[in-house]
Amino acid sequence: MSKNLKKIVCLSLVFLISGFMFTPTIKANTDTKPNGVSVIGRGKIEANPDTAIINLGIWSIGKTAKEAQDENAKNTKNLFSVLEGLNINKEDIKTRWYTVYPEYNYKDYEDKIKKYRATHELTVEIKELDKVSEILSKITEIGNINISGVNYEIKDKDTLLNKARILAAEDAKNRANKLGDVFGFNVGKIISISENTSDGFYMDGYSKGGEADIMNNVIHPGKIEITLTLYATYEIKN
Repeated sequence: MSKNLKKIVCLSLVFLISGFMFTPTIKANTDTKPNGVSVIGRGKIEANPDTAIINLGIWSIGKTAKEAQDENAKNTKNLFSVLEGLNINKEDIKTRWYTVYPEYNYKDYEDKIKKYRATHELTVEIKELDKVSEILSKITEIGNINISGVNYEIKDKDTLLNKARILAAEDAKNRANKLGDVFGFNVGKIISISENTSDGFYMDGYSKGGEADIMNNVIHPGKIEITLTLYATYEIKN
């Protein structure tokens, strides 16, 4: 075999092998995920609150930490006595936090302790809402008490949430069907779903729909709005 012929044979083998090595592979798409339509459904429920939460703080000042604490304990005892007379159970009075700290006098650039301050923050749960105004009046008469707010809530949250959830689900399905009518497809089974709820259970009676009659010291809490949002994806059936 001549040298030229050998070169031709060798080159042919190289191209043949290269062809096998670099031939592109076409892979069929075996994904079977169905096409879907995504919608947002909303459900809203309004209800009257059944519980009021009074947030208050008892403060006291003394020359020593013990003096401030003793004074605070006396004021706290008076508070419990007043609330007991208003038929408030001890179980409905809870301590949020308690602090004792020094207050300094920085006059003449000297860090000297001027006095001690004790603060006892509590919450009082009221189930009889028509008594809130009376209870507030009695508490303020004790002295050395700051009332930071009155909040309203609904105890049975799950029942209301479930009602809002049903409304949101109906709204989502209705929106999907309307899109199907417009674009010419049928709505199939649910593919994915998630939800989000608004924080509508904790409400300030002065700022979220409630009103305060200052002259007569009467508080009107108004209604609490609970909103639930569903994010749903439905299968498209042609």
